[in-house]
Amino acid sequence: MRLFHLEYGSIILVTPQKDGSFRPLQIQGSVPPEEGSFDYLKRNVLQREEVIKFFTEDGVI
Repeated sequence: MRLFHLEYGSIILVTPQKDGSFRPLQIQGSVPPEEGSFDYLKRNVLQREEVIKFFTEDGVI
Protein backbone atom coordinates (compact mmCIF):
# COMPACT_ATOMS: atom_id res chain seq x y z
CA MET A 1 0.00 0.00 0.00
CA ARG A 2 1.23 3.49 -0.85
CA LEU A 3 0.10 6.71 0.76
CA PHE A 4 0.44 10.04 -1.02
CA HIS A 5 0.55 13.44 0.66
CA LEU A 6 -1.35 15.80 -1.62
CA GLU A 7 0.84 18.69 -0.51
CA TYR A 8 3.52 17.22 -2.83
CA GLY A 9 1.22 16.97 -5.83
CA SER A 10 -2.42 16.39 -6.65
CA ILE A 11 -1.85 14.31 -9.78
CA ILE A 12 -0.62 10.74 -9.44
CA LEU A 13 0.43 8.79 -12.53
CA VAL A 14 1.12 5.04 -12.37
CA THR A 15 2.92 2.80 -14.86
CA PRO A 16 3.05 -0.99 -14.87
CA GLN A 17 6.59 -2.37 -15.00
CA LYS A 18 7.88 -5.44 -16.83
CA ASP A 19 8.70 -7.06 -13.48
CA GLY A 20 5.00 -6.94 -12.47
CA SER A 21 5.29 -3.97 -10.12
CA PHE A 22 3.77 -0.52 -10.44
CA ARG A 23 5.68 2.76 -10.28
CA PRO A 24 3.97 6.01 -9.26
CA LEU A 25 4.85 9.62 -10.10
CA GLN A 26 3.27 12.39 -8.04
CA ILE A 27 3.28 15.84 -9.65
CA GLN A 28 1.87 19.29 -9.03
CA GLY A 29 -1.13 20.38 -11.02
CA SER A 30 -4.63 21.67 -10.60
CA VAL A 31 -7.15 19.69 -12.56
CA PRO A 32 -10.13 21.81 -13.61
CA PRO A 33 -13.72 20.64 -13.19
CA GLU A 34 -14.61 17.25 -14.62
CA GLU A 35 -15.65 18.48 -18.06
CA GLY A 36 -12.22 20.03 -18.71
CA SER A 37 -9.96 17.55 -16.94
CA PHE A 38 -9.18 15.31 -19.94
CA ASP A 39 -8.13 18.26 -22.10
CA TYR A 40 -5.99 19.65 -19.27
CA LEU A 41 -4.24 16.32 -18.80
CA LYS A 42 -3.71 15.83 -22.53
CA ARG A 43 -2.48 19.35 -23.31
CA ASN A 44 -0.59 20.18 -20.13
CA VAL A 45 0.39 17.21 -18.00
CA LEU A 46 1.24 14.71 -20.75
CA GLN A 47 3.45 17.30 -22.49
CA ARG A 48 5.76 17.77 -19.49
CA GLU A 49 9.29 16.47 -19.97
CA GLU A 50 9.29 14.60 -16.64
CA VAL A 51 6.04 12.82 -17.55
CA ILE A 52 7.25 11.82 -21.03
CA LYS A 53 10.44 10.43 -19.49
CA PHE A 54 8.42 8.58 -16.82
CA PHE A 55 6.25 6.81 -19.42
CA THR A 56 9.13 5.98 -21.79
CA GLU A 57 11.80 4.69 -19.39
CA ASP A 58 13.16 1.17 -19.67
CA GLY A 59 11.03 -1.33 -17.80
CA VAL A 60 7.69 0.31 -18.54
CA ILE A 61 5.20 -1.93 -20.31
